[in-house]
Amino acid sequence: MRTDDRTCLREPIPEIFEAARCLNEAVTAHLDGDSASADELIRRADMPAIRDWSESLWGPKSPHRQYRFVADAPRSMPRDARIPLRMPTTSEKKALLERDGYHCRFCGIPLIRGALR
Repeated sequence: MRTDDRTCLREPIPEIFEAARCLNEAVTAHLDGDSASADELIRRADMPAIRDWSESLWGPKSPHRQYRFVADAPRSMPRDARIPLRMPTTSEKKALLERDGYHCRFCGIPLIRGALR
């Protein structure tokens, strides 16, 4: 696959979707007052394969992180030319999550809010 054709850094692994299912069931169990089942489901979602998958993306020698050459790109942008607000606001984040159904728009991985993680 060519780098510029990729929709994500690395294709998601099935364990991510299984963990999301377990966490969803854990929430239901918790709301039903079944703490033991919720605890077991949360532990089941804690999969080493997911950690290995995500860690493979961050490292400096990651084969999944590739750079593209951009002709005539400046080495850096002067501060006064930068967009002052680079991250979405809380309301914009909420709108984006709702728009995309709490899934990554590119690869489909279910998203879990940082407050819950």
